[in-house]
Amino acid sequence: MSYVDNENGRRVSPASLGATLLINGALVALVVSFTPGVMDIIKDPDRPIIWIPTVPPEPVPEDTPPDARKRAESDVVKAPPPPAIGGATGTNTMEGVKADAGEWPDLPPVPADPDPLPGPRIEPTIEPVRIGPKVDPRYASAMQPAYPLDMARDEKDGKVTVRVLVGVDGRVKMVERVSATSDSFFEATRRHAITKWRFKPATVDGAPVEGWREMSVRFEMKA
Repeated sequence: MSYVDNENGRRVSPASLGATLLINGALVALVVSFTPGVMDIIKDPDRPIIWIPTVPPEPVPEDTPPDARKRAESDVVKAPPPPAIGGATGTNTMEGVKADAGEWPDLPPVPADPDPLPGPRIEPTIEPVRIGPKVDPRYASAMQPAYPLDMARDEKDGKVTVRVLVGVDGRVKMVERVSATSDSFFEATRRHAITKWRFKPATVDGAPVEGWREMSVRFEMKA
């Protein structure tokens, strides 16, 4: 038995037709086995087919200047890699997602920490405000001692520096010698300081206390 090819008017035998179909089927099976992802599409026909063609960039001529070559190479657009067949790929971010406060469970309050170290608590110390004695301006004109007679007779000048202890009443209670040109100048300064000098007493946090102050006196003969 044979079949007639109506288009060409030739007769086709069943044997030759079967051989042709067998060869075509073998070729299709070969193509399917060597094509990545085709078997997955056959197994899951509902899977979307994503195909991203890759177009190779045009080569840059060898005689292109370096600056133009760099610009041409930077203009090449590289196609992103195709997604892996057999599983979806992507990124999962939490940007812009806000959770309601009611979705979080209530946590128990954190207990207060006990003292880390045993023993008495050491409180920070605050330094008191101390202000030294100051000359009382009401007695400023009475601060200069009288010129010793022997030094005045010899027309000698001098200088005396002393430390005085001022009591809470502003009076000098003690005089210590620091330096003096002569004993006469020091003695004249000591007697005058005890009897005539007046100060505003030193204070600690506003309360009057005794305090020391250094004073200097000059003895000069007038021209």
